[in-house]
Amino acid sequence: MIKEIFEGHDARGEWRPKFADLPPLFLWPLKPFKILKWIIGFPGYLFPWNALMMGISIVVWFFLTPELSRMKTFEFGWVTTIYIRNVMLLFIIAGILHLHFYTRKSQDVRYKYNDKWLRKNHPGFLFQNQTWDNIFWSLISGCGVWTTFEIVTYWMFA
Repeated sequence: MIKEIFEGHDARGEWRPKFADLPPLFLWPLKPFKILKWIIGFPGYLFPWNALMMGISIVVWFFLTPELSRMKTFEFGWVTTIYIRNVMLLFIIAGILHLHFYTRKSQDVRYKYNDKWLRKNHPGFLFQNQTWDNIFWSLISGCGVWTTFEIVTYWMFA
């Protein structure tokens, strides 16, 4: 497996993964049992990652989203609730991924497109630190646009 991974690097040392195989759903002739195994197998299409995302979505919708009746008019209260909820989701999910891939370096550089780690004391970043720069832009730009889209959608839906 390791040989297979490192053979996928280009001349600059950046990782170039091999092309993914087509899922059984798109192969002809159709093989129903292979398709079923691909959809509900482990690991497969549904489990574990898509099921986890659906679970998070259900919890957020039923327990962390204000009532639609409150969303008929724009009010500071429900808009702020959604923004704070989104910031918390961003911190939790991105924080877990950052801890796993960058702090613990669990995969080392095997699957990194670029084998350099996050930079510190670099003038190309807003705070001279790539991690703080990423956090700032994720909160201001990413979470702001995400929340704006979400509150307008809820307002139209209500």
